[in-house]
Amino acid sequence: MEGLSDKSLLDFINDLINSNASKINEQNKYMTYYLGENDVDKKTDDLNKPNNILKFNFAELVIETNHSYLFSNPISYDSKDNPAAKKFIDYLRVINHDNDEEFHTASIGKSAAIRGEAVEIVNIDPQGNIQLIETPSTEWVFFNFNNKEYALRHYEVERWVPQGNSYEKKDITKVEIYSDTQIERYEIIEDNLYIEQGYPKPHYFEQIPVVVYENKSTNEIGGQSDIKNIVNLIDGYNKAMSAIADTIEYNSDPYLVLINLGLTAGLSEEEAREEVDRMRKARLLEFTSDSQTQADAKFLQWDNNIEAYELFLNRLVRKIFILSFTPDLFTKEGQITADSGIALQIKHSGTDIKSNAKIKAFVKGLRKRLKLIAIALEKQGLGDFYSSGAYRDVNISFNKSMPVNISDEIETAVKALGVLSHRTVIEKFISKVDNAEEELKRIEEEQGTPINLGEPTMEDPNGE
Repeated sequence: MEGLSDKSLLDFINDLINSNASKINEQNKYMTYYLGENDVDKKTDDLNKPNNILKFNFAELVIETNHSYLFSNPISYDSKDNPAAKKFIDYLRVINHDNDEEFHTASIGKSAAIRGEAVEIVNIDPQGNIQLIETPSTEWVFFNFNNKEYALRHYEVERWVPQGNSYEKKDITKVEIYSDTQIERYEIIEDNLYIEQGYPKPHYFEQIPVVVYENKSTNEIGGQSDIKNIVNLIDGYNKAMSAIADTIEYNSDPYLVLINLGLTAGLSEEEAREEVDRMRKARLLEFTSDSQTQADAKFLQWDNNIEAYELFLNRLVRKIFILSFTPDLFTKEGQITADSGIALQIKHSGTDIKSNAKIKAFVKGLRKRLKLIAIALEKQGLGDFYSSGAYRDVNISFNKSMPVNISDEIETAVKALGVLSHRTVIEKFISKVDNAEEELKRIEEEQGTPINLGEPTMEDPNGE
């Protein structure tokens, strides 16, 4: 960076990294919850009591359910009117194929859902191939310096370095700084800054080739995780379940209460314990008492109210689903509900509302990706996709994976056949058929006669 000495640059980099610490901690916390680690792991162990740790990974359930709804089907790119945009899409298909874009974009969508945002580098390799590279959002700091925007990436690596006549493993901080014209790369080793050989390098994108994908736009800096609002509820559920398991286990071996029975008279503590164990195994109590008062022996039972606990836990589960906009598709017995198509759509209405907000934020990142690709292709002389604005005419469509009731669809389709053509019925009412034309040909082959599509003809334009 111009205007800074090596020492000043090192201090500046360290200040930027430290300023990002709270954001890194928060995003890492969400990742640990997704991986099934949470506050119940910190539960203290009392040697005199059970210490059950039960964890129900609601974070993973919420993330996977919402992610599947939005990213199970690949994103579509098309353009109807602009020939240049169509040509750009032809190149885009090749780039997407080479980068396994369907998997790559879905992975970015999941990372953004967990941490709140994801970051992608658009790069051109030495052979001129355009690369899409996902990186953890925790590695990035975006800042302004001298009225110019920059993106700084930092991450830790280990390396064996010469030390006298031997080698020593050292922790090295790798630093990359992106501007609108070049890339700088440094290594920080034992508080010393070293620039990597061959850097800085120009990148030719004319803007920072780094794309940020926000999960949901907020007034805060960065996006918002899908589980931000339910972390405390997840902790509450897991702690309550663990406490209940402790209580049940603790009271499954109740104390024996002896009233006016001199069991221990003349016996040592060990002999008394052995005698009690013998009687418990035999399911028989044998006592003698010299007392004139009434004697009794009974186990101290836990007066439990399991239904109250279940009601509390069920309320927590419901709050988790409501606040995360996640449909509850399971019965109390843990089975998938066999709802009608309309009921399924109602259950997914919250997910749909949430996904619409996510799409708007995510498309912003995809638009920048297309812009960077258009610049790269134009620099390679393959078309004026950037200067003409052709990339702007590319339509981006998310294909949501709405669960359907196939029986309802078939019933509706059969009723519609008397009113609509076979083609329209297949296209509009049977969601599992991807290609109506191929399906019509299969039906025709099975029946042996051409299908009457119910479409108007030249002789009878009204179709009558």
